[in-house]
Formats: sequence, structure tokens, C-alpha cells
Amino acid sequence: ETAAPATEAPVVTEAPATEAPATEAPETEAALVVDTCILKEADNDMLNTYSVIAVNPEAPFVDADGNAVADVAVNTAGADAFYQFLVSQEALDMAGAYGVAEYGSNLFYVKEDAPVYTGEIAAATEETKTIRLSTTTSVKDSGLLGYLLPAFEAAYGYTVEVQSAGTGKAIAAAKAGNADLILVHSKSQEEAFIA
Repeated sequence: ETAAPATEAPVVTEAPATEAPATEAPETEAALVVDTCILKEADNDMLNTYSVIAVNPEAPFVDADGNAVADVAVNTAGADAFYQFLVSQEALDMAGAYGVAEYGSNLFYVKEDAPVYTGEIAAATEETKTIRLSTTTSVKDSGLLGYLLPAFEAAYGYTVEVQSAGTGKAIAAAKAGNADLILVHSKSQEEAFIA
């Protein structure tokens, strides 16, 4: 699991403006000084914890109207491999370091009690090579998936097809059998889905 702090609302103030003589051009954006201070950080209420959940191939799949969906094929082996990779020490280290070089700060944090997979990860076969991941926009739009997927795909021979939407839509895709696993961050919705 990885967690990122929820969006904070820092206090932003501009430096006091000085009155410029009428002959000078107005200050450019680069000349503005922005002073920020962190109001609160490292609080569990601000964590946005992500969970990766493999779809049960025996689940009663339904469409958006609640009608049963037949002939669903879930790539359990591929889902297991990607799940195992995401909770491997390699991927956890990558997720924890993501953004530091470019932004000077972590974009995601790994929880201290996050599970770590230490076993073997199965390589792709012709039948298991395509994995359908339904996830939230945040892990895709932040670039985290674009950072993690090449390492997984190169090492194990899989191709991960990413469907990105809100948590509710990601879970709905899994309920309809249109995903092999989900990567989401809404505990109450996750628990309802699993139940």
C-alpha cells in the first residue's frame, strides 16, 4: 500500500507590494515572492491510503443496472503477479522515492506496516500476459503508474491495460468483470466491494 497526504491548503501570501513609479512596467510573475507555511502534516486523517485488490473470478458479476453478466474471464495469474510486484520491496522503494528527484519531496509514502511480498513472481504466459487494471486518476495522472509499469512489464513480460476513473467507477468496472484487479483509495467502498 502507498499513501499520499491529502491536498493541503497552505497559507499563501504575496510579498508586500511596493508602489512602482508610473513609468515602470508592472511586476512580472517571476518577481512575486510567495511565502508558505505547513499548517498540518503527518496526520493519519490526512493520509489517502491506496489498496490493490484482485478480482475474485467466482464473484457474481453484474452490469450497471444490476443484471448478471456471463462469460467473464478474470486473469487471476496476471492479477496475482502485478499485486505481488506492487507490494514487493522493489516497487515499494520505487513508489516511496517517486517525485523526490524532480520535485524535491515525496509524492507518495509507503506505510511502515505495509505488507511486503518476498516470494517469486510468475512470468507472463501467452494466456496471462494482458492484465486489466482499473484505478483512480491520481496514480495515473501523477505519473506513478507510468514510473512503475515499465519495470514490471520488462521484468515479467506482462502488458498492463490501465482504465483510469474515480474509485466508484474503478470498482464498478471490476463488478462487471472488466478488470482483473483494482488500485483504489476509499476504504468504505473497498470494504463494500469485497463483501
